[in-house]
Amino acid sequence: TLYRIGSAHENLGDRQQALDYYTQALPIWEEVDNQWWLATILYRIGNVHENLGDSQQALDYYNRALSIWEEVGDREGESITRYNMAMLYEDQGNLVAAVAELKQVVNLDHRLVQYPGLEADEAALARLEAKLAQQNNT
Repeated sequence: TLYRIGSAHENLGDRQQALDYYTQALPIWEEVDNQWWLATILYRIGNVHENLGDSQQALDYYNRALSIWEEVGDREGESITRYNMAMLYEDQGNLVAAVAELKQVVNLDHRLVQYPGLEADEAALARLEAKLAQQNNT
């Protein structure tokens, strides 16, 4: 219920309220020991932090979610989380890390059957690789 209330607040654009509810839900999911839901709540907390402009907190939560997605074998969750991390790295000017994450995203996308985000992720990777090459040439 706390998660759903947080999600409703997030959908309404009330990020701080969403964060409050997600944070209340987190220890419950840790106790229940449902890894998929735990990764989901960690991802959502990271996403709210990203939208609030707190990149480091967002990356911390994304990394926690990512390790669980990998553990449970959720490639789509892993792909989406890595994509968000790549965009944060790009915003921070860390193009090497951004490209590395996007390469993994595209690799994961290829392993997902008819993944609708593949083309967009490949385009994002090409854009960042070009940006990195340009940066290295200056």
